[in-house]
Amino acid sequence: MRELETVSRAREMGRAFLDRTWRAELYQRAFGTGDGQRVLADILDAAGILKNSQVDGDAYRTAYNEGRRSIALEILELLRWNALDVMKLSQARQSSTLEEG
Repeated sequence: MRELETVSRAREMGRAFLDRTWRAELYQRAFGTGDGQRVLADILDAAGILKNSQVDGDAYRTAYNEGRRSIALEILELLRWNALDVMKLSQARQSSTLEEG
């Protein structure tokens, strides 16, 4: 019986890995285009990824902000991005906003 549990658990882990790999490839295709990069920048900005999420004296607002950030962090993890990648995207977005304004 123990072996059956082990095999079953291994299958579940394998499926989770494949699902995550598939999602990562899908996200990389979607956000790999110019329009995708602009959408990603908008998502990161809306999620407050480069802002402090803590609101002094308001634990509920802090938790809400952290929830928003966690979605953006999940996307970045699937894209295998690091802090430098985020900063580059942020700078590019600021530059294009200044040019438009």
